[in-house]
Amino acid sequence: MTISFNLAPGAAIGDAVSGIQSIEKQLHPPLSLQTSFQGNAQAFGASLNSTPILIAASLFVIYLILGVLYESLIFTRSPSSRHSLPQVSGRSCS
Repeated sequence: MTISFNLAPGAAIGDAVSGIQSIEKQLHPPLSLQTSFQGNAQAFGASLNSTPILIAASLFVIYLILGVLYESLIFTRSPSSRHSLPQVSGRSCS
């Protein structure tokens, strides 16, 4: 059996998917009944599954770029924070 739906104008697909999943949980279907999404809803779910991997990879790349930029993979903070503040010298007015 196939059940299809269309989104209302301005509605987000994520809201529709979570609404359908919450209704499915409320109905307590038997274990023999398997449900899945097709089309745009399936692509949306697949993109959410890969998001944490992409975020972790981008943070790793940023860390590597900072390490190369500041020539240290251990201390990737700004080079100005590694040096002490310059000493201010002046003459006394006596």
